[in-house]
Amino acid sequence: MLPTPQDHSTGNMINHLKKKGHEKELEEYNKPESNQASDIRSHFSKNEQRINEQWKLDQQLVRIMVRQDASTCFFDDPDLQNLRQNAYPNIQIHGRMYFTREVIPKMAKDIREKIIKNINQNKFAITSDGWQKPSKFPALLSVTIHVVNTEFERFDDIFATIVLENEHTGEEIARLIENSLMENGLQIGQISACVRDAAKNMQKACRLLELESFQCSAHLYHLAVTESLNSNETIKNLINVVRQWVGGTHRSNLAQILKKYQQLENLPTNRIPIDVVTRWGSTFMMLEAFNQMKSALIKTQDELKEVEFKNRKPPEISQNNWNNLKRLSKSLHLIKREDFVIIGELCRVLKIFHVETCRLSEEQSIASTYIPTLKKILSALQLMEIKIRCTEIKEFTKILIENLKRRMISVMDNQILKLSMLIDPRFAYSEDYLHGFEWEELEEDMIGFILKDQKDDMITGEMNVSYENEDYLQEEDSMDIDIWAQRTQSPSTVSQFSTDSQKEIKLSIKAELCLFKNNSLTNRPSRNDDIFAWWKKFQHGFPQLAQTARTLLAIPATSVSSERTFSIAGLLYANSLRNRLGGRLAEMLILIKGHLNKLKLAPMMEIDPEEIEESEEDEFIVEL
Repeated sequence: MLPTPQDHSTGNMINHLKKKGHEKELEEYNKPESNQASDIRSHFSKNEQRINEQWKLDQQLVRIMVRQDASTCFFDDPDLQNLRQNAYPNIQIHGRMYFTREVIPKMAKDIREKIIKNINQNKFAITSDGWQKPSKFPALLSVTIHVVNTEFERFDDIFATIVLENEHTGEEIARLIENSLMENGLQIGQISACVRDAAKNMQKACRLLELESFQCSAHLYHLAVTESLNSNETIKNLINVVRQWVGGTHRSNLAQILKKYQQLENLPTNRIPIDVVTRWGSTFMMLEAFNQMKSALIKTQDELKEVEFKNRKPPEISQNNWNNLKRLSKSLHLIKREDFVIIGELCRVLKIFHVETCRLSEEQSIASTYIPTLKKILSALQLMEIKIRCTEIKEFTKILIENLKRRMISVMDNQILKLSMLIDPRFAYSEDYLHGFEWEELEEDMIGFILKDQKDDMITGEMNVSYENEDYLQEEDSMDIDIWAQRTQSPSTVSQFSTDSQKEIKLSIKAELCLFKNNSLTNRPSRNDDIFAWWKKFQHGFPQLAQTARTLLAIPATSVSSERTFSIAGLLYANSLRNRLGGRLAEMLILIKGHLNKLKLAPMMEIDPEEIEESEEDEFIVEL
């Protein structure tokens, strides 16, 4: 080998080796470097592949754990770790500390980043609600986000589940909501509306944040129905009797008798669901199922009467079961045949609310349906009241109508709900919902809303004012500042939004509204048509209105997504092994689970039999 020159270059040496007679040395010189580079590339490629496989497997395990509502001890299970080792021998095995500190936070972060990417600079709506169980579990505050993109696809996402550590005041709730959004790069000014319940603290929080807000429509119907049911003593007592009977039929002794007569009467042998105070429509579902089992229940009651007067126990029944039946025969209140007449008519009234609540609880319910649905329900009840024969149900229906009319006042004062209705061709300009002059006034409000929206967007996008006078904008190092120096300000956002341009935009919006009105009146879509598909198809014909449609169609009619969040939280905390689950980890797990299945955002409307607490028969006896 030739010595390396003083300049440390190897050019001369390589040139020398290229001469005849040094082929072997040149090959040896080049070979190690080539192999080494190849080995390094191969090493990094394999390492990257292993990291990707590790991450995919880690995510799969988290999803399995979350779906099964298991505790994080799941990751420490020896059989799981052995199975993983055998299936993936080259991938490192980790325990729960790794998953709770590394994998779960990264998965939650990725989900949030995806939500924020969907929002971009668009307006979005939120729902928010509070949740607290009477136990050691923490109180939670939900925040869900709803946005419509340029393709008129709506995204409904759980965004945050915040632990309420202090008093549940409006100020505290407002602070938590604002912090949650701002920490993730979102602004309160981007929120078009907040859907909430009727709690005073939630109302105050929205006022403090200067948010347009309204009560969840499903909550409104539930409260109106509950108040009206409780105002009639006959109906209230009858529901208690039904609840008592339903609770009794969930116990083995009475359940066996009822099942026997269900089979004899060719009726379904399903258990009758018991109502839950906080579950929308559950009273209707209980009464309807109870009414359908009328013949089997009457025969069950007749057999219980025989038990009451029998002194000798039949040989086929155990002493314990006999004692339970004797106790039930004395404690259960008598069901009269005329009671089923009341129940039947009551179900006809309540079914209206059940059907519409289920419709409004769909994943993509829209605020535009709020007023039309309420007005249609009132019209249906007024017609029904005339035909009802049962005095108790007639009185109940009258009270219910007055209750809804009282609530209608605040609904009709809500500008967002009316503007949402105007932008929806299924309802726009229909005199079933507003008079002609009211639609004309609403058009002016819509123009003002669009102008304000556009102005806000321009100001947000161009907050910085540029100056053209170089004498004023001197170098940072210079201490010479002339406060009187003349400067020329470039046209700012506000100055660009001049009176003349406003007039032009106003005329453009009016022209679009005129065309939109004609389209809505002559070719109105039906209630069940896909409004998002309609706007996607016709958005280019209404460029000014289309942008506003995206803002208003993002607003849901209910806070169902918050209710779904708390359903997940209930399952999460139901696991007794999670006795030390912190709020931060709980929030991340709820976020992950909420995004596993995007097809069902609404909570279940059917009663899950497993939710009924398996307790002693005596617990279902209600004293009237």
